[in-house]
Amino acid sequence: MTELKPCPFCGAAASAWEWNGGARVDCSKWRADAYSVYTHYVGIGARTMEEAIELWNRRAEQPPAQPEPLTDKEQRIFLAAMGREEKVCKKVDEEDEECEISLVHICHEIIRKVKDVLWA
Repeated sequence: MTELKPCPFCGAAASAWEWNGGARVDCSKWRADAYSVYTHYVGIGARTMEEAIELWNRRAEQPPAQPEPLTDKEQRIFLAAMGREEKVCKKVDEEDEECEISLVHICHEIIRKVKDVLWA
């Protein structure tokens, strides 16, 4: 069997398998963590295993699309919106004492990461 290239989006290994009279190649990550926020589904189906592998490997060579950079105004609007979300998250955290996840902490992490990217 021809070697499978990694997932073009996350770099995880791919897996090939026969399915419904044909063949599939999928990113192995989506099945390993089906409930994660970071899970994605990427797969190729074809009539034969050779065709599925060929299609998958050709897809893996495509460069990922680059988003348009945010303008200064868009950056300020985004960060202002995140500040409002932080207030909502704080209220939810205070009302739901049984929740094991701090929404405010997650909000802070998102803001920090976005700032790192925007002003790196």
